[in-house]
Amino acid sequence: MRAPSAGTPPYPFETVRNWYVSPFGGWSEEIGEGQVGLRSEAVAVNLGMDVAQERVGVAVLGEGRGARPLFYQDRFEVVPLDESRPQARELSPNGEVVLPAAEWDVVRRPQLQPRVGQSLVIERAPARLATDPAAMAEIIVGELRRRRG
Repeated sequence: MRAPSAGTPPYPFETVRNWYVSPFGGWSEEIGEGQVGLRSEAVAVNLGMDVAQERVGVAVLGEGRGARPLFYQDRFEVVPLDESRPQARELSPNGEVVLPAAEWDVVRRPQLQPRVGQSLVIERAPARLATDPAAMAEIIVGELRRRRG
């Protein structure tokens, strides 16, 4: 577990490797389908990820997080919130997660309908899976062989 440095947004904070927790800040029309927004300073300092390459899973803390394997979970692009998205940035003053205000989202993602302030888990894929999609197939095949043999 890592504590945020003084002067940086406190969220999201890493609880265990590749798992980060942050409160939900609200919905914004400035965030597109398949995206989640976080204050740009929080992305740079607290997540330390390449937003152009990596995708994250997002779930409500304590609500069925482990029910779906990593490869079945929705993956989201992280959008650093800066002055170009003022309404969404306002919802993330301390690094809170901002979700898209999309019609039908409650139907598409009934498991991801948090209340403002509720804790969300942001899960980064292990580095190998983020950079090499074929690695997931290798892991699955290896696990199936191990269980068979």
